[in-house]
Amino acid sequence: MVPAQHVQAVELLLRALTDAARVPQLSHPGKVHQVIQARLIASPGTSFELRRRLEVDASRDPVDALNDAETLRLLARLRLNEAMESLGPVPGAGVSPGRPARDALLTGSGCRP
Repeated sequence: MVPAQHVQAVELLLRALTDAARVPQLSHPGKVHQVIQARLIASPGTSFELRRRLEVDASRDPVDALNDAETLRLLARLRLNEAMESLGPVPGAGVSPGRPARDALLTGSGCRP
């Protein structure tokens, strides 16, 4: 679920990804992400940490920034899954959702090469 304060930025991103003909910014590489980033930074609903991360990552090498973001996402997912598993089994849930994130981190496939 997308928080209400980010719906407009996400919709812009989705339009850019699905219908390049209607989004002229795509003819100028880098513009779409700059518009979305500016909206997220300006939004009062954006957390301080996300705002800080967006500002710092804007000046970093995009490959390094993405690798770090993907590693953080895997760690956050693993942390959430472990917290959920500690609450006990959920009827009908099947296989533990924490295993793929944990396995990716332990094997290094989720970290930068």
